Amino acid sequence: MIKIWSCFLICLSTTFCLAQRELLDELVTVNYNDIVLEAALLDISEKYDFSFAYSKDMVSLDKKISIQAETQPLGSILDEIFQNTAIKYTQIGKQIVLKFDQTEFGLISQRRKKKKRKRKKEKITIIRKVERVNKKVDVPPLMKGMPMNRISFVPRVIYVDEKLKLPKVIPMKYDTRPSLEELQDKDAKIVVALTPMISTDRIIQTDSIVNLSFNLISGSVPNVEGAQIGTISNRIEGDLKGVQIGLGINRVGKDMLGTQISLIRNSTKGEGYGAQITLGTNKIDNINGAQIAILSNKSNKKANIQISILRNKAKNTNLQIGLFNRSKEKANIQIGLINRCDTISGVGIALLNFVRHGNNYFEYSHAPVLKHNFALKFGGHRLYNILKYSRDKDKAIRALGYGMGNTRKLSDSWKIDLEIIGQYLFKEGNNDLELNLINNLNLNMDLKMFSWAHLFSGIRLNTTILETKIENTEEYKYKIAPERIIFSNKIGKNNQYDVKSWLDYQFGIRFYFSS
Repeated sequence: MIKIWSCFLICLSTTFCLAQRELLDELVTVNYNDIVLEAALLDISEKYDFSFAYSKDMVSLDKKISIQAETQPLGSILDEIFQNTAIKYTQIGKQIVLKFDQTEFGLISQRRKKKKRKRKKEKITIIRKVERVNKKVDVPPLMKGMPMNRISFVPRVIYVDEKLKLPKVIPMKYDTRPSLEELQDKDAKIVVALTPMISTDRIIQTDSIVNLSFNLISGSVPNVEGAQIGTISNRIEGDLKGVQIGLGINRVGKDMLGTQISLIRNSTKGEGYGAQITLGTNKIDNINGAQIAILSNKSNKKANIQISILRNKAKNTNLQIGLFNRSKEKANIQIGLINRCDTISGVGIALLNFVRHGNNYFEYSHAPVLKHNFALKFGGHRLYNILKYSRDKDKAIRALGYGMGNTRKLSDSWKIDLEIIGQYLFKEGNNDLELNLINNLNLNMDLKMFSWAHLFSGIRLNTTILETKIENTEEYKYKIAPERIIFSNKIGKNNQYDVKSWLDYQFGIRFYFSS
C-alpha cells in the first residue's frame, strides 16, 4: 500500500514540475517604475493570462519595485521582482503560488543586523567647566524638563549655563543574555510531544518550522515542512508542506501542500494542494487535488476530485463519486444515487439528477399502444432521468417505469433526443409478481414553439417481455403487441417468457420548467 501511494505522489510531483517549466518559460515584456509589487503582478496576470495565488496574511506585496525587461522568461522576471524579499514562488497546476520564504527572511534579518553593528557609535563629549556662550542650541526633546541628576547618557555636545554642572556619565548597561522567548523562538528539526503542553521543545514563534513532529497523544506546532505523525490528534497552526498522518484527527490552520491521512477526520482551513484521505470526513476551504473518504467530503469552494461512500459537497467540482453529490454552482461529472447542482458541463450518472439550469420538463404524448403517456424528465442535457406513467384507452392496462435520455441541439429551434425507458405492466386489481415489461427505445425531433412549450414527434422500438398467462390457457394477460411485429419468440426455461418487438410512433407536447 505504501509503494502505491509513493508512486502516486511521485507522479503527482512530476506532473506539477512539468507544468511549471512550461509556464515559467513563457516570454513576457515589463516596464514598471516605482510601482507597488501587487499592482505589477496584477498587470502581468491581465496581459498574459497568468493566475497568481497567495494569502495576504502570509505574503506582503506592498514593496515598490522598478524593472524594465523585454521578451524575457517569466521565471527570470519573477526572480528579479522578488529579489531581497521573503517571497518564493512555485507553479502548481495552472497557477503560480506565492509563499512566505522563511529561509530568505532569516538571511535578510541577518544582513540588517550586520549593517547596524557596523554603524559607529556617536562620540560623547562632556563639558564640565564651560564658559557662557552667546550661541543658542536646542536641547534634545527627550531631555527637556529632565532633572540634571537623572541624565546618564549625553548623545552630543550640549552647552549649558556655567552655574550648572553635568554629573559623571554612567554608561548604559545591556543584558546580552537571550530571553526565554528568544530561546524558544527557533526552528526545530524534531519535536516529540505527549500533549500540547508537554513536549521536548515548546515553540511559540508563529513562523517557526518543524521538520518532524511526533505526538504520542496530541500535539501542536506552528508550521511543518516534512511530516507530523500522531495518535489521537495532530494540529498545525500554520502551513503544512509534506504529510500529516494520524489515527484520530488532523488539523491544519492555514494552507496545505501535501497529504493528510487519518481514520476519523482531516481539516484544513485554507488552500489545499494534494490529497485528503480518511475513513471519516474531510473538510477544506479549497482543494486542488483529491478528497477520499468513507463518510463525507466537503470543500467550501472548488474541489477537483471527491470520492466517498456517502456524501460529497463543494461549490465547484470536476468529479464527484458518492451516494449523494452536491455541487452548489458548477459540476463536470457526478456519479451517484442522487446528484444536485446548478449547472453541469459534463454528465451526471445517477438514479435522480437534479440540475437547476438543465433539461427539466413535463411531457404528454400519444401512441398506438398504451395511448396516453405522461412523463417527468429532469437532469442535464447530456443525460437526464425519466419517470413515466402510461395507460391504454380503457384504463385496463397501466404501466409505470423509469428511463434515461440524451438530447442534442441542432439549432435554436430544433433538437433531437434519444431515450430508453422500461415500464412494469399491471392491471387494476391484480397483484402479479411475474415479469411483465414493456421497453421503449425512442428517437424524437423537438420543435421549440415558446421558451416554455415545445412540440415533438418520433419513432419507437417497443419490446414486451411477458410471463403471466391466463389460467388454464396459453394466452397472456397483457395483449399489447399489434398484429404486425418484427420479432417474436419464447425464451427461458420451458419457454417461460414471450418476447415480441415492433415499431410505432408517438407525438406530443412538452412544458419546460427551466432551460
